[in-house]
Amino acid sequence: MLVNVCILCVFTRKKNRSPVTVLLSVLAVTDSVTAFSTTIIDLCGYYVFHDDINLVLKSTNLHYTIFIWNRKYPSCVVFHVLDDLAYVCHMSSVLVTTLLCMQKALAMLFPMWAKTNLNATTSLIASMVAFVCSLSLFLPTTITSSLGMFKGPNGTCCYSDKSSSLVLNVFQNESCNSWLNESSIDSQKTFFQAPHFIG
Repeated sequence: MLVNVCILCVFTRKKNRSPVTVLLSVLAVTDSVTAFSTTIIDLCGYYVFHDDINLVLKSTNLHYTIFIWNRKYPSCVVFHVLDDLAYVCHMSSVLVTTLLCMQKALAMLFPMWAKTNLNATTSLIASMVAFVCSLSLFLPTTITSSLGMFKGPNGTCCYSDKSSSLVLNVFQNESCNSWLNESSIDSQKTFFQAPHFIG
């Protein structure tokens, strides 16, 4: 994120603006938002909601530990939106990187045409279209799944069967209650009952 901030400080200056630097600036923004949205959720889980985190599996052979985070309602809705925002920005990064490749290919194949038609405004419009396309992929499911969340026992975030997938259906009613009542988590089935994995 620090590198991306430095890139923005350099590329957003008027004398440095070009079709390439505009796309690189957008790429820096999307990568930074992706990193922030991803890390802030884990930081909140570890340091703010640490009482709601349970150990799922600790492997001595592979030296890794998996935790589940029982996100409480209504904060789970906010974290769900942040999750999807990270996906949107990551997809935008992929599309902007593709635009950079296309821009370079057009500049090499059609240099005269590229010089007159490819400018900073064109790059900005193309990057906005890429972001809108990414947003359109995730926004419908984000809205429907957020509206399908409801408060379960002890404030647990559960999911409605009307807006959930087959995997999310295990969080409904009895499954949600049974997960809350479990004292130890040692079966593979519980992996699907755990609302969120972190770490």
